[in-house]
Amino acid sequence: MNEAEPSSPQRPGRRWGDQGRGSLIAFRFYFHFSRVVGRVLSYFCTGPALLYYMLFAGQARRASFAYMRRLRGPVAWPLRVARGFRHIFNFAASLIDRSLLLSRGPEVFDLVEDGVEHLSDALREGRGAILLGAHLGNMELAAGVLRGVEATLHQVMAEPMNQDLQKFIEAKGGDRFPPVVRLDGAPMASLELLKVLRRGDMLAMKSDRVFDENWLELEFLGRPARFPTGPLTVAGITGAPVLLTLCLKEGGRGYRIVVEPPRRFRFDRSRPREDQLREWLTWYVARLEHHARRYPYQWYNFYDFWRGRA
Repeated sequence: MNEAEPSSPQRPGRRWGDQGRGSLIAFRFYFHFSRVVGRVLSYFCTGPALLYYMLFAGQARRASFAYMRRLRGPVAWPLRVARGFRHIFNFAASLIDRSLLLSRGPEVFDLVEDGVEHLSDALREGRGAILLGAHLGNMELAAGVLRGVEATLHQVMAEPMNQDLQKFIEAKGGDRFPPVVRLDGAPMASLELLKVLRRGDMLAMKSDRVFDENWLELEFLGRPARFPTGPLTVAGITGAPVLLTLCLKEGGRGYRIVVEPPRRFRFDRSRPREDQLREWLTWYVARLEHHARRYPYQWYNFYDFWRGRA
């Protein structure tokens, strides 16, 4: 396995996570505002925030430009700015939709299920299931909707979150959001993941943002990038089926919940573990790139994902 750089608050994923600590006021505002005025007007009222990000949030703006350039090629600066504006607007809209799920429930959206039956089939094996997602689309909304499945869904979060924000979401959301298993320094967190799967329940995990020393470098959109190995390591240890799961916006009210057929991974003691993880991650990265090309403005990693590579 690759050796990570020394622990530092300047790691890309940690920087972006830290920014979320100041989001309580904004989230509370959009929760109450969207509940009163509705979805469409809330979208329009994101204008000042979007203008601020385009003018002053240099890291997010540069990250959006770099991602769109690798996805769709270089363009002149007016189109580059337009693509960045649309990208950040889609992110703002996803936060508003999350607030609407919290305040009004899934009835606000027109949901299309694509492959959800795979999840029920996988759960019959009795080993639980890992719903492997990404910062693509609105995975939190999918987690709120998929609570209707017979097993309990637990959302795994490695990113730091303001504790007051988490309490606010739990208080307002009731049973619309799944229980959270936190990985940010909790000594028993890994054991809790195993317990969830042994009960036959589900873990919703993301594998496109690095938070610790466990990562491998693979090519994504034509350049090497780092991807965490933690979720697939859990799969390799437990044998729990892995289902790529995404919730992708299609139109104003529309969302498509995509659940791909399960894949099963088990470590083979006769082979190096890193080689096996690289094979499994290669599958994941290929599927992530496939969906990113189909939904180009819904990938929300606003930091230097390729670590300065041109």
